Amino acid sequence: PDNRVDLDRVRSAGIEANYKPSLLKLELVVPPELRRTVAVDLRLRVPPRGAGKILTPSPFSAYLNLRGGADYVHTTPSTAVKEGRQPGRADLDAAFQFGGNVLEAAAFYAEGVQPDWQRGDIRLVHDDTPNRVRVTLGDFSSATAGFQTSRPVAGLNIARNFSLQPYRATEPIGRTSYLLKRPSKVEIFVNERLVRTLEQAPGPYEVRDLPFATGANDVRLRITDDVGNVEELNFPYFFDSQLLAVGEEEFSVGIGMPARTAQGRRTYDDRFPTFTGFHRFGLTDTLTLGSNFQADDKQHMIGVETLWASPVGTLRFDLGASRTNAVGNDFTARLQHRYSQTRGAASANRTLSLSAQYTGRRFAALGNLVPDNVIASTYSARYSQRLSGDVSIGLGASYDVGRGARRDSDSENVSLNYRVARGVSASVSVDRIARSTGVVERRAFLSLNVALGEVKQTLSVTRDTQSNTDRVDWSYTPIQSVGSVSASAGAQRTSTTETYTGTANYIGNRATTSATYTAQEPRADGIGRSSRSNLRFGTALVYVDGNLGVSRPVTNSFALITRHPNLAEQTIGVDPVNDAYRAQTDWLGPPVLPDLQPYVRRNITIEAPDLPPGYDLGPTVYTLEPTYKSGTRIRVGTDATVFVSGAIEDAEGATVALQAGRVHSLDEIGREPVLLFTNRNGRFRAEGFKPGRYELRMFFDPAAIIRFTVPQNAEGAYDIGTLNLPAVAPRARGR
Repeated sequence: PDNRVDLDRVRSAGIEANYKPSLLKLELVVPPELRRTVAVDLRLRVPPRGAGKILTPSPFSAYLNLRGGADYVHTTPSTAVKEGRQPGRADLDAAFQFGGNVLEAAAFYAEGVQPDWQRGDIRLVHDDTPNRVRVTLGDFSSATAGFQTSRPVAGLNIARNFSLQPYRATEPIGRTSYLLKRPSKVEIFVNERLVRTLEQAPGPYEVRDLPFATGANDVRLRITDDVGNVEELNFPYFFDSQLLAVGEEEFSVGIGMPARTAQGRRTYDDRFPTFTGFHRFGLTDTLTLGSNFQADDKQHMIGVETLWASPVGTLRFDLGASRTNAVGNDFTARLQHRYSQTRGAASANRTLSLSAQYTGRRFAALGNLVPDNVIASTYSARYSQRLSGDVSIGLGASYDVGRGARRDSDSENVSLNYRVARGVSASVSVDRIARSTGVVERRAFLSLNVALGEVKQTLSVTRDTQSNTDRVDWSYTPIQSVGSVSASAGAQRTSTTETYTGTANYIGNRATTSATYTAQEPRADGIGRSSRSNLRFGTALVYVDGNLGVSRPVTNSFALITRHPNLAEQTIGVDPVNDAYRAQTDWLGPPVLPDLQPYVRRNITIEAPDLPPGYDLGPTVYTLEPTYKSGTRIRVGTDATVFVSGAIEDAEGATVALQAGRVHSLDEIGREPVLLFTNRNGRFRAEGFKPGRYELRMFFDPAAIIRFTVPQNAEGAYDIGTLNLPAVAPRARGR
């Protein structure tokens, strides 16, 4: 306070302080325990760094997906199905995005049905991204919690949507603290797996966002100081992905008129709306609490939930109480326990699940107006463990307690999985089921799965003793999805029939198609022969910034790539994979990338394999940040058509070697400058020019200006000769 350093006061705070008058030197040594805690995040939950120019969605965009199919029956034993072409079907779904709002609509067509056109859901969606809240107005089915049921309604829904900020951690991130007295190397192990090595100075540290597996986790820190002393710290931690981080909230609130579809027409019950809502809150990193409510004019239901990551596993308790006008009040309760232990690749990987539920006879979820729950309580248990690196076993059992005249029932299961060799696995599952009717069933299910060679082919052979069914399936998935054919085939044999199926799927640049053929041969009297072929297809129309495109069906958001007129005859490819592209130009127009995930940053690569010398494609990498069902336009190419080469000398005729400069257009103020570099001989080659006047400034001497002109008839490669720097000021030469 008095502008003086009082050494006694500093020392009383725990800081070593020494003043050396002869050197005018004040030395302060801060003990490690008094230093600021340094936080180390092991998982960087931020959007990936943009690899190119970041583009945001267009203010207005739209798409229309069209999917359809038709069947052809070759032979049929049924008089209800005629041979020949069957009635066609088509599905339409569209999205219109304007200013961050999205209008969604769907429709369905069925040939020969009245009405042949049926309306699907229509809704308006608005995302409040900073608050992670999605508002829906129109047709929707609310998210549910506890014992709630999902009911289609038309109304308003407001819900927390974690996908609006996908890089934010909503579950407990896990953390541990330690103090270093000396400079040290810190090795962090999670379940015996080394996840990070840090070189750290003395002081307190907090390691956060540890990569936990669901269940029990062991964290071990091995600390080696600068003189070789080794210390190990161990921390147990139990994690469950359903937990919310402390202070994190999840909620959904909806109100709407119940919807019902009958005979192809949708109607709404406007007598009384349905209310649905829930709220979950992370009280601590190990305890999440929740409540829920659901009601209409005939029923009410309220519930609470507790989720606790205890030292012995995750405990979840759900309680629900209902009131139904016709039968009165009742309740249900469920207690679940889940424990898993993972300690590395060679661990036992134990998992234990327990569940017990009681249901009152008159408890009713929404929609069940006359409840009569004949099962009073249900108990189940499941345990699995890896016996060795290649063998694992599972044991399970359940027991239902009947109410009134209903008898109790139970079931038991034993399963064994064996990794025979690389790409080859076998399993067997044995079940015993004692039903409430007194019938006892026994079943064995055997399977063998083989991955064939280096390509993505699989072969599966199964046997089900209960249904007396043998089945063989083969599938092929190409490494390159777009422009390739995937295929599958299968044969099934039962005591009465033999069935053969083959399918081929093609994902094209503008559409997807699939064809399937199924034939059934009888093995018993009274069953006829049948065979059927079906064809399915899907395509889409997209619109953004006044540009139309044709695409395979859009999954959520899309990007459309347009060309500068100079590149009108050039092939543009997007995201090369081996010798193909995920999208490219063809006779149907510009390429469309239809599979962007909203709110997830994505880098895409643009190529023009046949671009002539001198023509400029512009940036070859773009970073997209799409929003919900949005469209982004990417403009590629410029008006540059000249590739300029030449040499640079100074005023004395000496070579200007290994230097850089920037070229500005004198005809177009604001045009992106061209960077230029000279080699050891003073020569340069640069693209991005068009006919016109230019000004060159070298970085090592910005005052020296060279002006030159690219003639009007220049196109492609153009040698401008030798450019001479004027003598303005002394400057560096050569290297």
